Amino acid sequence: MSTDVQAPKRRGFLPISGRALFFGGLVLLIVLVGGFAWLLFQPSKDTAPVGGIGIGQAAPDFTLTGVDGHPVTLSSFRGHPVIINFWASYCQPCQDEMPLLNSFYQEHQAEGLVILGINEGEPMATINDYAQRYKITYQVLSDPRYEFNSDSSYKPVSLPRTYFVDKQGIVRAVFNQELNPDTLQADYQSISA
Repeated sequence: MSTDVQAPKRRGFLPISGRALFFGGLVLLIVLVGGFAWLLFQPSKDTAPVGGIGIGQAAPDFTLTGVDGHPVTLSSFRGHPVIINFWASYCQPCQDEMPLLNSFYQEHQAEGLVILGINEGEPMATINDYAQRYKITYQVLSDPRYEFNSDSSYKPVSLPRTYFVDKQGIVRAVFNQELNPDTLQADYQSISA
């Protein structure tokens, strides 16, 4: 008499070795960390910047002193597209974008473009040095008392920060990193019409 004993059939998942489980978890971790890092370093176009005015809001008026010693008031440029760029000498991305802003201004000033480069809290001697070193032709202004660091203002908590203001004085774009030619041209188009 022959008795065949059959092993019970296993149902469910195949057995996974500890090594396969470890490498699978490692791959998942790398994908998650990589995705987070990618999101973290993407340029930010804020529609409602944290702690500052956002797109669609009126640009708060101000009067600051230029490197030439004369007062400059934002509302005096109503009817012109205005780019407001917050910067500081210790900010490497700010330094890197200055030549781009300067050449863009020279290219579009005949169309009425106004660029206001607002230095955050540094002495006028430092501001003058940078304006001369980079041969800046647009208006460079001084904000020695950090006037804009309130929730109802521009709040440039990280530099550079650039606002694009249309001819009616409305913010149409905000950029929170070093500008690149494509972003500068696209955001200028949104305020020049």
